[in-house]
Amino acid sequence: MIGTEHRRIGRNNQDGYFVAANEYAVAAVVSDGCSSSKSSEVGAKLLSRFIAEEALKLIKYGCVVKGSEIMELLEENAIKYMKNILSHYQNPESALDEMFLAT
Repeated sequence: MIGTEHRRIGRNNQDGYFVAANEYAVAAVVSDGCSSSKSSEVGAKLLSRFIAEEALKLIKYGCVVKGSEIMELLEENAIKYMKNILSHYQNPESALDEMFLAT
């Protein structure tokens, strides 16, 4: 849903979400794109999908014992994932600022 201020100034929705399930769990992830970036919905959508699917993989293959462990692994793997994507851009820092700032 586009927020009131985004609608007023003609900005797009910069959030992302993804829901995935397997025989072991359901993962739902919501990511907030940073409004200061031109197209942060790109990163928000990619990260939401990656984290949901990665969480299911970690659970399925028994890599996780405690909740805090899965968060650490997800953070580490998401950083690697984003670095890999950014490595394909001629100017990774610019791409990061324009499209991949999200929480």
